[in-house]
Amino acid sequence: MSLHTAKIFIVGGSSGIGLATARLALAQGARVTIASSSAQRLEQAKAALGGNAKTAVLNMLHPSEVKQFFEDSTETIDHLVISNPTPKEGAFLELEIEEARRLFEEKFWGAYYVARYGLARLTERGSLTFFSGVNVVSSKRSPLAAVNAAVNDLVRSLAIELAPRRVNAVSPGIIDTPLRAAWPEEARRGLYASIREQTPVGTIGTAEEVALGVIFLLENPFVSGTMLDVDGGLRLI
Repeated sequence: MSLHTAKIFIVGGSSGIGLATARLALAQGARVTIASSSAQRLEQAKAALGGNAKTAVLNMLHPSEVKQFFEDSTETIDHLVISNPTPKEGAFLELEIEEARRLFEEKFWGAYYVARYGLARLTERGSLTFFSGVNVVSSKRSPLAAVNAAVNDLVRSLAIELAPRRVNAVSPGIIDTPLRAAWPEEARRGLYASIREQTPVGTIGTAEEVALGVIFLLENPFVSGTMLDVDGGLRLI
């Protein structure tokens, strides 16, 4: 299925994996809208994309705002991609309760709101793409693992409930994105060194490599209810 002239709406499209996905989709002739809660980041992202994408200010953590946004919209969407960031993560005994709640709110509920209200604009044969993560199999970050497991189960259920629309998720490994760049230098280098030693491919993933996985899910009309691992084999460790 060609993405040429397809209308793609990417929440979280102003940086990282979302921005990389927008760039690849535009290169294939898609009509792309990137959404974010920050108008400033959207303008920077639009400039980075050569001015070829539309922008939309949308805070996915406010359900009433999300609902109103899609009710006011008149455009249909062929592919809805929800690239939401992961806030502070850590082990069960490390995270404060409020931090764990925020993790669920941003990683699960934010995506849920967008999917729930964005569905009204999704075409009959459109697709919906979520993000979970490799930490679903990690005992060292159990709150995040729980959130990712919830996302994966939601995807499996929605693939049946919303058919013939397709519903999938991308499960990235440790990816070098602007979010990681905000970490303390020593902590980031230590994590990357450890992952390089463990991961079968011996490298850290890039946003562009994950974006290639997203594009595959958008293009292939015979894939639904799938969690696509783009983790360099880290899940096998």
